Amino acid sequence: MIRPAHIETAKKLIASYEGVQPFHLFLKTYFAANKKHGSKDRKQIASLCYYWFRWGKAGSSLSDDERWGHIIKYVEEGQVIFAVDEIFPEAELLGNEIDAELWAASHLAQPKVFLRVRPNKLSIIQKKLQYASVAFELLNDTCIAVEASTPIDQVLKINHEVVVQDYSSQQVLSALINQSPELIGKAMCWDACAASGGKSILAHDLLQPKSLYASDVRPQMMTQLRKRLQMANVKFEDLFTADLSIQGNIPFNLPMMDVVIADVPCSGSGTWSRTPEGLYNFQPEQLNKFIPLQRAIIEQTIAILKNDGWLVYITCSVFKDENEAQISFFENELGLECMHMQYFAGYKHKADTLFAALLRKKSN
Repeated sequence: MIRPAHIETAKKLIASYEGVQPFHLFLKTYFAANKKHGSKDRKQIASLCYYWFRWGKAGSSLSDDERWGHIIKYVEEGQVIFAVDEIFPEAELLGNEIDAELWAASHLAQPKVFLRVRPNKLSIIQKKLQYASVAFELLNDTCIAVEASTPIDQVLKINHEVVVQDYSSQQVLSALINQSPELIGKAMCWDACAASGGKSILAHDLLQPKSLYASDVRPQMMTQLRKRLQMANVKFEDLFTADLSIQGNIPFNLPMMDVVIADVPCSGSGTWSRTPEGLYNFQPEQLNKFIPLQRAIIEQTIAILKNDGWLVYITCSVFKDENEAQISFFENELGLECMHMQYFAGYKHKADTLFAALLRKKSN
């Protein structure tokens, strides 16, 4: 049984959360200020809060107390009160390849953690995991899945032996490698929205670029990015900060690229099983912020792309307006040709769902 005190705390936390910061940071701040909650208390309170979010829009016509009653019954007895299609009722926004019911239902489960095996490290990784009695699933020669609570950093060398990288994210360069294998070892490559560098390391391992550049709009990411690439033994030409949505905001000395990787800002809807507060709080008009931003970034980055060069456009979104509709815009307005696009349906694997398209810049 769930302790009544935990229920009341969860209710108060949900009522006071304004969505300004990720919910896990909000919880961290609360628990740091309230030491009375032990580890088991924290775990159950957090679980209750996340179930409130995981049910999305379901039960939105009920009072908060009524909805809480249904959610508590679900947690304690597994009794499903709401219909799955209530979780996200705006199914018309989803991409054509997305199974609306499976995607909605996936939010009720905690996703797994996925590890990408660095080149020539599989044998030693398997031995270490087995020695430490860590349960794992080998999905393929380069991907391992573990449960979210696994202290993997105590067993393996993160970034050196494995990269913590979602299953879908590990696959986003596959079309590029298949379409143009002659680029391996020769390409000038720019990871234009690098964040903490997971795709830069992926590009290093798969594409083995002649020169690698990486950038992000957030200055605070540069220190983390540089440290991570150094830990992963990834050589790079330059790391720089740039707001690529602003016309002419690319360094003048940046050379023309064979490959641009653009994992653009988006709704994040493909990652809501990890951050279900996004599902709960989503409003369709939020897309109006991201669509023009994505177009501006692509228009800027392809100015540095060689003719017949390759753009890898990536989102962690399930919405057609951020994906298929954008590809149509890029083809019709920016002189790009789509060679391949697909959704990586992570909701079938307790992973994120991503979209990736491979586009070629046409010769003038």
